[in-house]
Amino acid sequence: ASAGGVTIVGVTGTAGFLSFSNSTAPETKVWNQYLQNEDLRFYDSADRLTLQGTTGNVGIGSTAPLARLDVVGGAG
Repeated sequence: ASAGGVTIVGVTGTAGFLSFSNSTAPETKVWNQYLQNEDLRFYDSADRLTLQGTTGNVGIGSTAPLARLDVVGGAG
């Protein structure tokens, strides 16, 4: 049994990818983080969260947020 926390799964090459999960079980969700130009992005099967380095804007479901908080998609 795990006491919780974050497990670093791996770091990939020079692209700045970092993969992490909350468990080593195969069905556990793995999140990846990478830098794109000056933006910090988090994704699983698609980009989910973008923090823009130049503007400070945050995009949820968007890789190009146009406001301080830009949410794309609906609930559910």
